[in-house]
This record gives sequence, structure tokens and C-alpha cells, in this order.
Amino acid sequence: MPEDCGACVPAGTAVNIINANYNKNWMKVKYKDLYVAYMKKADVKNADAYLAGTGREYQPYIKLAKQLKLTYTGILKDYSKTIKKKDLCRLAVLWYQAMGNKLPKQKTTSPFKTENLISDNQVGYMIVPFDNQNVCLDVYEESRQEGGTIGLWNCTGNNNQRFFIDYDGGNYSLKNVNSLYTLSYSGNKVCQRLQGYGSQIITLEYNDDGSVCIRNGYGQYLDIKGGTAASGGTLTFKAKSGSSSQKFIFKF
Repeated sequence: MPEDCGACVPAGTAVNIINANYNKNWMKVKYKDLYVAYMKKADVKNADAYLAGTGREYQPYIKLAKQLKLTYTGILKDYSKTIKKKDLCRLAVLWYQAMGNKLPKQKTTSPFKTENLISDNQVGYMIVPFDNQNVCLDVYEESRQEGGTIGLWNCTGNNNQRFFIDYDGGNYSLKNVNSLYTLSYSGNKVCQRLQGYGSQIITLEYNDDGSVCIRNGYGQYLDIKGGTAASGGTLTFKAKSGSSSQKFIFKF
């Protein structure tokens, strides 16, 4: 009988409730999909169910964030999933308000009529060096041909200077809006090529000063030859150095 059973699991451990009303005082649960056990209803705190599966060292901070209304139930249901853009934006708004800022007046209708308007491949960024935001990555001579050199040039905002973040086959890459070729490193130069090379796989590493380091699939970082961010500057990929010449900013 359940009353004759006894067991213990680590605090904060997730269990699946098989029968919440096994009888008046007990509920039937499964632990790790292996063991069936019984728990007293009085010991089950449904209010903290959103913490299930979260490491005990993080639970006090998550509970505090919830108490301060810096998060919300919808995003607390499953920690194993990658955060969605809409959730990231909503969290940013909550933190913005928590810092004492007031939100601007909202429109009554959404400016987005279809979902594809807010996907990454619809956003063309100008990628500017941290040291000089008057220049940006540019495909020289407005080339739409494979192999066109990508360097630095004065910002004009045309599509030849804009890149979007593409996600394909589990990897991220940067594609030029004008040519649709992928930023790559070939023949000792940064250029645009058809997708399919390890040097085109990118990871964005965010820095405390708001800048981003762009690392390729070989562990090398986008860098400025000579270290001077100026129009006509040449780009390369090098080992991580911590230099500001490896820092960039994505601008709309």
C-alpha cells in the first residue's frame, strides 16, 4: 500500500504526475520514466511547477525574477527549448520597464501583416567596425559575382553593404542582400561565395561593450588588416586576439 512506501529524491527534481487523485491523500507519480512512486498531495507545490528540471542553484534567482515580474509563465514552462524572438523581445521590455523607463505609445494594429516580415533573412544589417562606425562591410564594385571581395567602405546603406543572418542545416551564416552569396574566406581574402564551406559557418560572440565578434567554422575571427578601420580597409580572419579590430556592431 502507498502508506507503507517510502522514498526520497533530490529537491527540485521533476516528476511526472500519473494520477493526481490516486486516493484522498496520495497521488501517483513517475520519476525519471523508470520508477513509480506515491507522494502526499500536501507535499506537492504546484505553484513551483515551472521550476521542474531546473538546477537547484538557479531556482532562487528564477523565483525572485518571477516575484519581481521580470519574467512570465509562458517562458517558464520548458527550459530545454531555444528562446524565440518574441520571448526575447518581451523579456527585454520587462527589464526596460523595471529600470524605470516608460514605454512609448503603442499602435493599435501590428505593423507586421505576415510572419515572414520579421524573420532574420528579411533584416539587412550594416556591419560596422567598433572603432569607426562611419565605414561598414561592403562587396567592392557592387559585385554580384562569386568571389567578389568584401572589405570596408564609407556607409551608404545600399544593399551591397547589407547582410542578413541565414540559418540553414543547423548553422548560421552571413549573406549579402544584393548578391545572396555567403561571406567566406578564400585565397587569403574575405569574399562572397556559394554556401558550403566551413569558413562560412559563423558564431556571434557578444561582448560587454555591446560589440560582437564574428567567429568562423575554423575558430578564426573576422579582423581588420593593419588594425585601422577606414574606407578601403582589408578584412581577414585571424586567431582571437582581444583587439578592438575584431569587434563589430550590427546596425539596421
